[in-house]
Order: sequence, then structure tokens, then C-alpha cells
Amino acid sequence: MPQGSASLKPIPPPPRKETDPLQPLQRLADLDLVDPGDVEGFLGVFSNVRPVHPPPAVLPCANVQPTRYSACEKPGTKACSACKLVSYCSKECQTADWKNHKTVCKNFMRSSDWQPSWVIERRTPSFMEPTDEDEKSFSNLGDLGFNGGSTLWGNMPAIDLINLSVNEADTQKDFSLAFVASGDLRHVMKTINSLPPNYSGKLDILVNDGNP
Repeated sequence: MPQGSASLKPIPPPPRKETDPLQPLQRLADLDLVDPGDVEGFLGVFSNVRPVHPPPAVLPCANVQPTRYSACEKPGTKACSACKLVSYCSKECQTADWKNHKTVCKNFMRSSDWQPSWVIERRTPSFMEPTDEDEKSFSNLGDLGFNGGSTLWGNMPAIDLINLSVNEADTQKDFSLAFVASGDLRHVMKTINSLPPNYSGKLDILVNDGNP
């Protein structure tokens, strides 16, 4: 049995529901949003909606074994010293998860030598020059199947919005950050992971985009 297996627990299946999960959406089709009464009904449809798996109260241990459908239930209190992208509850769990994590931890994109392709190819980045193809792709989003043409990552370099060492330089200062029309999580991850290990302030983060 691999190290760290003692703390692994089966991931519970989604709770069974007797009602059709699409029923609230079906009700929306019958609403007239010009009618104030229907506006209240529109808001009421979502008033009791809750996520199937609520966000964890604390950062969980990153030792997750997908093929075994199990995960460590303990809090992740020790960040990976190399990448700072994930945290583990113990050295044992970190060792057990290394086979999964090493592809990210040792990825060339984390190297100081990495450069985006538009820099290497000495060309203008695609996000600076919208093309007819981009407009065509946007207009066809509804025909692209389950993901609607969405992608997890965009095509702009991640930016550290706080850049603490050259700005406030206060490791106890609280920040409220709004990532408006951010498109993805790169800037969020870059900003958080660039904070020093001794940062003890509080972060309030709003991520808002037209295509969540």
C-alpha cells in the first residue's frame, strides 16, 4: 500500500435527488420578465439553489487518487516547496501524490527560461490582433458541444496584481482584489502564489467574467 494511503477516504457520490435537476430552468422558460411578479419568480428560482459540492472551509490536502476515487480529508498545511501550487497535510501524502503532481511541478512553463511562443517567434500576440476567425469562432460557440468552446486558460501572460515586494511591502496588509472580465484563473493564481511565505493578511477576491 503506498505511503499516505492511511489518510485516503472514498469520495462520496453526489447526493441523489428525486426531482429533475433541470426543473428550475424549465420554469424560467414560462416567465415574463416584463411582469414585476415574474421578476420575483425569476429570483425565487435561484434563491434555494445550492452547489452539490460546496467549497471547502479550509484548503484540503492535495493527495487525490482519481483512479481509486479517493482523497485525503485532512487540511493541506504544507505547501510544495518547489511550486507552491498545492499543499499537503504531511510528507507521506506528498510522496504518495508525487506521480500525479510532478508533471505540473516540473513543467517547463515554470522555468525562468520559458517564454510564450509569440516572443520566441517575434510576432504580435494573437490577443492583440482580433481576426475574422476569432469573430467566427465566437459566433459559433453555441454549436461546439458540451464546453461551448470555452477553455480553462486564455492566451495572455499571467500578472501579479499586488507585486508586494515593490509596492506596499507590508506582509500583514489586507487586500480586496477584483478580477473583472479576467477570462480565467491565471492572474488569480499568479497573484496569490507570488505572495511571500510570511504573508499573514487577508485576501478578499472577486472573480467576475461574462463566461464563467
